[in-house]
Amino acid sequence: MGYLDEVPQWNPPSLKKHAPTPKKIEEGWNIDERPPAGYFNWFWSVTAKAIQVFDTHDHDYKYIIRGEDGAISEEMLQSNIINNEHLSMDFNLEEYGVADTAHDHDSKYLNKNGDTMSGSLTIGRNALLKKVTSNSVETIISSDGRVWNAVYNDIAEMYKADKWLKENQVLVWDGEKVTTTTEKEDKRVIGVYSDTYAQCLGGQPDSKGVVPIGISGKVKVKVKGPVSSGDLLTTSEIPGVAVKSENKELGTIFGKAMTDVKEDKIKIIWAFIAVI
Repeated sequence: MGYLDEVPQWNPPSLKKHAPTPKKIEEGWNIDERPPAGYFNWFWSVTAKAIQVFDTHDHDYKYIIRGEDGAISEEMLQSNIINNEHLSMDFNLEEYGVADTAHDHDSKYLNKNGDTMSGSLTIGRNALLKKVTSNSVETIISSDGRVWNAVYNDIAEMYKADKWLKENQVLVWDGEKVTTTTEKEDKRVIGVYSDTYAQCLGGQPDSKGVVPIGISGKVKVKVKGPVSSGDLLTTSEIPGVAVKSENKELGTIFGKAMTDVKEDKIKIIWAFIAVI
């Protein structure tokens, strides 16, 4: 892991002038000896620079890869293994007999914002990944390897769509895009414009001209009552609004109500998506 506090600085005027002799460096100081201040400055300046280099990974290949003669071959320099004097994430150090290839750091080493990484990230055994806010702590990956999400629900897929569509509408596919319908029990029904999806296929958050259609899981949908929990849902004469299926014909049902709507009103309720 990296040094988590401020990296120490120590910059005396002249390191070479105050450096001990090689013999003294090898022998060290006896208990009763007192090293001169210049020697003290030399030691801590060198130590501080070493910490800075390895804490920021500002060390080039010369510190990591050496052949038997201590040199780097021209073939390696010209290859994609070394790029801008830094190691590629795909470079297998073990192939070159390097002893320390771990280069491990805990999460505190990365900045809170702006840092990026490439290559593979391995979550170790019994590791936890949590999202911490001012009000809660949510487990994203638990110690047994399960992935959790406490907020969002369904799986959605991006489809080309009419511009005027709104979340929670039940939609049909007209052959080119998703849109609303005024036909009851329309066989073209495809799903619901979801605002609760946890995973989305075929798009990005800033995709233009497409909308996420809930295709599996629990979604919110506009329904005209009366509807009881467990009723099969289909399209109605009201654009974007679902009703209880009367015919239960295959191809016209897009889900199952999970909430009652007792009165003859339009409400947004939870439904389980299952196009059949």
